[in-house]
Amino acid sequence: MVNEKDIKSVDLAYAAGIMDGDGCITIAKQLAPRDKRGYGYSLIVNLRNTDPKAANWLLEHFGGSVCHIPSKNPKWKRLYGWQVTSKKALSFLTQIKSHLILKKDRASIAVEFQSRRRIRKKGKTDHAFMLDESDYNQMKKLNKRGLH
Repeated sequence: MVNEKDIKSVDLAYAAGIMDGDGCITIAKQLAPRDKRGYGYSLIVNLRNTDPKAANWLLEHFGGSVCHIPSKNPKWKRLYGWQVTSKKALSFLTQIKSHLILKKDRASIAVEFQSRRRIRKKGKTDHAFMLDESDYNQMKKLNKRGLH
């Protein structure tokens, strides 16, 4: 992974272009049995592409993980995925946000969502859960497929 300070502006713009085209920024709602509400939220940023070069380039420059995703149909090309979550996702989005065009609104919600996690010391308050649920619902609406 390249040091954050050593990443060139052109590389940040390229990463933003990849994310605007094939990337996904989302907040996942997951089971959390130890939590009093039974669920929690996490930030996920990923890319799915049939060419492994994009995923490997993002891995080299921003860290995270790369995987092969089996095809559901033998006639389809194989998919490659790159993913960062939580703090790494916050770092990545903070770096590329000014270069995003199509997904800038999602990045703004995601950065605000994950930034709140950095300042919490003790358990979540009802207000914090309300903010998380609001961010989750906004992101879900922005990521909805089909006609809105």
